Amino acid sequence: MSSSGRVMSEGPPGPEGPEGPPGPAKAMRTGIVAMTILQTSKVVTFSEPMPSVGYRVVLEAEMATAVGMWPTAKTVNGFTLNLTLGVSGNVSYVAIED
Repeated sequence: MSSSGRVMSEGPPGPEGPEGPPGPAKAMRTGIVAMTILQTSKVVTFSEPMPSVGYRVVLEAEMATAVGMWPTAKTVNGFTLNLTLGVSGNVSYVAIED
């Protein structure tokens, strides 16, 4: 109801506005690291540098044995992958800009 006491109905939608600018793209790098039973760490080098060291690394083990994993020594060119124990298998990673 309007301030004059009349019942208002909704009219048709207005024209569509112009398309907005694209949102900021986040840099991302992915890969697979082969580990052996003798390795508890390995340097991972990206195919292209990241814009900064402000990125997160998500790790997934493709191994039969449960193992703790974490990244250290992050640079724009890569990071060091660390394992709690040496096991044979692959570790997949995704590094995504914060």
